[in-house]
Amino acid sequence: MKNKKMWIAGLLSLLIPGAGQVYVKKYLWAIIFFVLYVGLLITVYVPSIFVAAIAVVHAVQIAGKQEAPGK
Repeated sequence: MKNKKMWIAGLLSLLIPGAGQVYVKKYLWAIIFFVLYVGLLITVYVPSIFVAAIAVVHAVQIAGKQEAPGK
């Protein structure tokens, strides 16, 4: 399988960054893209989950205080 289909490489990288590079046997680039992707997920996405969780707790607490009699 010498000729690689461009659309397969693109689709693989869309699904998992670096997978398209593995498909075309550029393993170093695959590692670089995958590590960058995972690193950004950890540093951006994971903290955003905590912010969202804090926002939920805060909103529930405020709503509870507003429902309390005399508030």
